Amino acid sequence: IGRSPRRGFTQEELRAVYTVADEEWRGIIMVGACTGMRLGDIVTLVARDVNFETGFICSLSKKMDRFEPKPLPEIYLARLRARHGGKIGDEPLFPRAFALYYKYGSVNKLSFAFKSLLEKAGVRVKGEKVRGVERVGAKKFLPLSFHCLRHMYTTLLKIACPSEAIARELVGHKSQL
Repeated sequence: IGRSPRRGFTQEELRAVYTVADEEWRGIIMVGACTGMRLGDIVTLVARDVNFETGFICSLSKKMDRFEPKPLPEIYLARLRARHGGKIGDEPLFPRAFALYYKYGSVNKLSFAFKSLLEKAGVRVKGEKVRGVERVGAKKFLPLSFHCLRHMYTTLLKIACPSEAIARELVGHKSQL
């Protein structure tokens, strides 16, 4: 009750952000949208985390402190293969984001960069507050953020109707709550 809800991106919002993003952000957005992974887990991906034969990304989820394999749709796997298939071992998939993450030890700078990207795309108002948002009437959601890609992923899972156990495993939740 005390927390403002988030929502997933609409198709138009996602298209607008993708259009103004550079190639590295496009890759990060694509992985976030089709796996539901958190920003910190995506930017630390290295080449060995992607199995191009099985179509899975398997990285350590820092929040859950466990490895979470995530299946990729073939179309996105092909895109990742085209852009990152030649990388080996500990080579980061997203070098600039990887460097920023390790330079500052958190995703804060990356979250601010994504917020600027949302503002540039016109899907978020500059200076829009995230905390302390008063939920009144139709304006009951927090402003868009990277985490909204995770909400979009879970919404698409609900539409696809997998069993609750499979959906929970794909999203990386330990319980239905």
